[in-house]
Amino acid sequence: MTSIGEGAFYYCSSLTSITIPDSVTYISDHTFNNCTSLATVNIPESVTGIGANAFSECSSLTAITIPDGVKRIEPGAFMQCYRLNSITIPDSVESIGEYAFSQCSSLSSITIPEGIPTIGVGTFLSCSSLVSLTIPKSVNNIGWFAFEDCMRLNDITFCGKEPAIEQDSFNNVTATVSYPYKYIYSESDYSGNLTWIRQPYALSDTMVTGITEKAYTGNALTQNIKITTDREYPDGRQETVVLAEGTDYTTEYINNKDVGMAKVRITNKQDSEDHQEYDFRIVFKDVPSVHSFSKAVYWAVDKEIAKGYTGNRTGLYGVNDTITRGQVVMFLWRAAGRPEPAGSSMIFSDVPITHSFYKAVQWAYENKITTGYKSGPNAGKFGVNDNCTRGQIVTFMLRYKRLSDPGAGPAGTGQTFNDVPTSHSFYKAIQWAYENKITTGYKDGSGNFGVNDSCTRGQCVTFLYRVVN
Repeated sequence: MTSIGEGAFYYCSSLTSITIPDSVTYISDHTFNNCTSLATVNIPESVTGIGANAFSECSSLTAITIPDGVKRIEPGAFMQCYRLNSITIPDSVESIGEYAFSQCSSLSSITIPEGIPTIGVGTFLSCSSLVSLTIPKSVNNIGWFAFEDCMRLNDITFCGKEPAIEQDSFNNVTATVSYPYKYIYSESDYSGNLTWIRQPYALSDTMVTGITEKAYTGNALTQNIKITTDREYPDGRQETVVLAEGTDYTTEYINNKDVGMAKVRITNKQDSEDHQEYDFRIVFKDVPSVHSFSKAVYWAVDKEIAKGYTGNRTGLYGVNDTITRGQVVMFLWRAAGRPEPAGSSMIFSDVPITHSFYKAVQWAYENKITTGYKSGPNAGKFGVNDNCTRGQIVTFMLRYKRLSDPGAGPAGTGQTFNDVPTSHSFYKAIQWAYENKITTGYKDGSGNFGVNDSCTRGQCVTFLYRVVN
């Protein structure tokens, strides 16, 4: 059996309960109409439709669960079920017919599922115990008398744009009605006494612009923020609203003075739990984001490998300043995670254990990244304050790379740069750096690498960024 015939149990006034077989897919029109003693019904999961007036005037029915899978509830299906106080309508329901729940005077709450396009004529007419109601986004039409005489209905929430609402839909209803900020409603009373309230806007529905990088000034930096949101009329027309700081939202800045990543928190004044955070960078005065070394510089800063200057040069990175040998191994040590050196004695005469670069230099020595000067007037020294040449720096970089890749080295054996013959002591390091796109040498047409030229702080972090990444 897949269906119960039309009016099969019509006026069975002594019927108190019934179990419908699992094979049934449709409960026909008037099947249990006027079964006034019917108190419990088990509708199986197989049912996909409930016919017109199928349970109307079942005045002893107090609760019913409509199974997930039912798609249609036809007109008058539960009309005049006076004691029905609880009903669950599943999300599978696609349509609810006219007068389907009219005069269910004990029904205090009901959830209309998302997906229902129409609340038809008299669907909830005289549901006099109904207190609150949520109209889902999908509803685009509310018919005549749909909620007429719902005398206790005092709280109505619309979730989408304004549906087409017939004039007497809320006749004799006194309620507060709220609707989303993003939609514009006509705010008619529809023959009732309706007080309309626009819900607070949500930051998720806004567009925030004007947050840009800022150059260091020494002062707390703020943004020229503009927040807009679009509101839609029922006919689809839109208007753009500009929100006002102080009235609609507040801003709070975090770490907005020093070079690095700053943050601005925007909080909705109408809902303190609604807030969003946006990051912006405060850049060195000498390294704007368009600088060719900016990506490497701010990578190194964010990783706490490099820092800018302090004192009277605060706000500068020194991108074109020459870098010392001590600074180079300090950068490498920080990139390696600041490991503790194994030894604690002084290796080089110019780097006592109290020196700020001691740990970095000691670590570099222990890991064969540097040997210091071996001959000449500086023998026994590291040269901590000496400018580091481009040849020295790529040699340090290759040795650093070999900590994680012992086989790192050049693949080729030919001469690439005019000033670095294959017999040069730095040849292997420079050739490896060229092959791995860590350096391209000078682009001035000379064909040189600049092996003996001093390396700048910008070049150094760019080499290191390419090695690590």
